[in-house]
Amino acid sequence: MAEIKDGILGGVSGKIGNMVGYQWRGRNLLRINPQLNKRKASTAQQLQREKFGLVSSFVNKVRDVVKLYSIERQINNKRLSGKEQLISLLMKQCITILEGTPYLVLDRILLAIGTLPAATEEQFQQHDQHTFLFTWNTRLTNILSQPEDSVTLLVYHDKWDEFYILQRGGTRQEGQLLFTLPSHWEIERLHFWSIWESAEEKRNSTSQYHLFVAEHERTT
Repeated sequence: MAEIKDGILGGVSGKIGNMVGYQWRGRNLLRINPQLNKRKASTAQQLQREKFGLVSSFVNKVRDVVKLYSIERQINNKRLSGKEQLISLLMKQCITILEGTPYLVLDRILLAIGTLPAATEEQFQQHDQHTFLFTWNTRLTNILSQPEDSVTLLVYHDKWDEFYILQRGGTRQEGQLLFTLPSHWEIERLHFWSIWESAEEKRNSTSQYHLFVAEHERTT
């Protein structure tokens, strides 16, 4: 089991990230902080730059995990790494434009695509201030899913623009996993992705997205 508490790129110092969380009509979106660009560009060119910058910044934070679950592929006579495939996917399917600004739609994002069945009835519950309990159904198995399959969790804090990553944290047969998030995080709104992997590390599931909103956030 590997645990990365400060995100793959390390902790935050000074300005908190370059992303801003945003809610629109019940959807959780992400946009990049606007930056001054001295180079003149058409509206279409500027929009494309902003979209690529938004996607690249997000993908860079999970690039090591992407390498594990997205192998290099030949696409249209070109070899694409897992990171390049994910950037392409997000650019095509996970961006919405609001008033000329591109936003990532977080619940559309797939951080892994695979054939291993994911666990069912996955739930995240806050155990205490920074500790969470992740539970799932252990009864449903088939020829592909095995009790020894392990789960990797990726947790994104949109205000801190940070990931917490717990690799191979628990097995399918255990049914639950207790884990602690970074102590400097204010627990308000968190985005979870779970990825299941076979014991021999040859097959993985498609990632499953979950949103957690703290009780005080739901009542404000």
